[in-house]
Amino acid sequence: MQLTGPQLAALSEGLDDAFTIEELARILTYRLNQKLDSHAAPGAKPHRIYELLVSANGKGWIDRLIVASHDAAPGNPKLVLAMQQFGLAPFTETRATVERTIRADNPLLDPMDFLAGLGTDTARVARIEIATNKGSLFGTGFLVGPRVMITNHHVIECLLGPTVDGVTAKPENVTVRFDYKVMRDPANTIVYESPGRSCGLDPDWHIDSSPDAPDAPGGRGPGAEELDYALIRLNERAGDDTLDHSGAPAATKRGFVAIPAGGHGFATGSSLFILQHPKGGPVKLGLDTRSVIGLFDDGRRVRYTTNTEGGSSGSPCYTPEWKVVALHHAGDPDFRPAHRPVYNQGIPISLIRDLITKRGLASFLGPE
Repeated sequence: MQLTGPQLAALSEGLDDAFTIEELARILTYRLNQKLDSHAAPGAKPHRIYELLVSANGKGWIDRLIVASHDAAPGNPKLVLAMQQFGLAPFTETRATVERTIRADNPLLDPMDFLAGLGTDTARVARIEIATNKGSLFGTGFLVGPRVMITNHHVIECLLGPTVDGVTAKPENVTVRFDYKVMRDPANTIVYESPGRSCGLDPDWHIDSSPDAPDAPGGRGPGAEELDYALIRLNERAGDDTLDHSGAPAATKRGFVAIPAGGHGFATGSSLFILQHPKGGPVKLGLDTRSVIGLFDDGRRVRYTTNTEGGSSGSPCYTPEWKVVALHHAGDPDFRPAHRPVYNQGIPISLIRDLITKRGLASFLGPE
């Protein structure tokens, strides 16, 4: 992979804003087994970054440098902007509102704050891979504590016993993968794939769960304890990862998604964004600025028009201010060939938090 001059310039600006020379040197050492002094002579910071990029570009490891630097500072806005040209920063464009306030619930966002939130929480969302007796199963989950993740009950149901379809799996056959990235060239050919950082489940992995409502023709709605979530414990404290892999006390940590106290209004027509691993691919952002349809089933489900795909079950749903408000779990169940899907669906996160608290397990949400 060879970068053009404009691509190198954008990347140089992002690296200059995101890292000190010492931090950049640590990334090279710990992530890439490279020494900064071997590629850039001592001198002013911008010139050293220039020499580093020219060397990496010429010697064929610029793709690895791009991925490593993005992993180390996913919340830096200028670096996020630079990464969008390589397809590494999940962003979906939407039509802008111009000159007039057309809808009061269509917010004007500070782009730097938005990009910082996007980068930070992207690092906390993971692809869940389960090797079952009937093939591989993919889902999405996100950290709510240093080693605690939340996803859908139906994603991990096969670990608790055979599903209605006879699918079973063992906990040791689960891989939770953060930072999975794919870089493509203008022809959409994969030029570099980063497997990211993976971990498994703790032997005592199952903290709490609540099933979905059973399918029934014209059946009842979900009960108060049918919220389709699973709270699971990982075998490593992935939230404590330093993203440059240095372990230095001042280095940026992956962290976790804070589950807010209190409910959310879900105003009809309000925005809803979803960070997800569609079809088991790299993390993507589903964005709709006029998304929320409303609450259903006595407020136990929220429906929206933000796009998702298979593998997105267990994804966090956000407001534009990066407040998580729902756990995505399903789409329109009408699969008739002539039917056009009209909604996706999630569970209000406040109900999940309330049930976890009622069960005396609130200490698992947060820093433990």
